[in-house]
Amino acid sequence: ENNAIETIIDTGSTICCMSDRVWKKIGCPVYTEKATNMRDANGNVAGTLGAVLDQAIVIGGLKFFTTIHVVPNAPFSLILGTPFCAIASIEISYRPSSEMVIKITDPNTEKSV
Repeated sequence: ENNAIETIIDTGSTICCMSDRVWKKIGCPVYTEKATNMRDANGNVAGTLGAVLDQAIVIGGLKFFTTIHVVPNAPFSLILGTPFCAIASIEISYRPSSEMVIKITDPNTEKSV
């Protein structure tokens, strides 16, 4: 099933989070006891509804599992922060043309996209 979601890779975010719209669409359980407060890039503090544990994320055929916090009324669909960047061995490089290249590697298979 294709559940493509526009995603932001944010190396400055200490958590992974999704909007409540996306959470409702995928229909996975949220653990409310994992709710936390988060500070956005503008310095505003907002509470999460809880967290989805071991959520599968598939990128280019590579599958990863991570915890994702659910944010009510979020202006984004999905933000993959540093926890995801660490498990996916994210490497970001820049070309002289200002193009950004993101390499994602499955540490178990060493396959990359």
